[in-house]
Amino acid sequence: MASVAVPLMVVMMIMTMQPKIMGQFTLPRPLWIVGWLSTAAMAVAVVTIWRPGAAERGRRCYYPACTRAWAWITWRLRHWIAISAKRLSSAVKIR
Repeated sequence: MASVAVPLMVVMMIMTMQPKIMGQFTLPRPLWIVGWLSTAAMAVAVVTIWRPGAAERGRRCYYPACTRAWAWITWRLRHWIAISAKRLSSAVKIR
């Protein structure tokens, strides 16, 4: 499924930059740059997934320090998402 995302992202980027298609909702330059950087990052991820030998190696992280770092990063992300969701729910009042 990941390999389908890159061509889809390219098509979406091309469409969102054309005023004939999007009218007044075309992408401003900063979002244009972020969109193409995201598309490039996704392409790198797909190439990394499909490179020869990746399936045989299994894990990407071979060292305990790397595993601990990844665990810390995912914990921080979950914590940040939970806090953001609480703040958003308290800030937005549904009428």
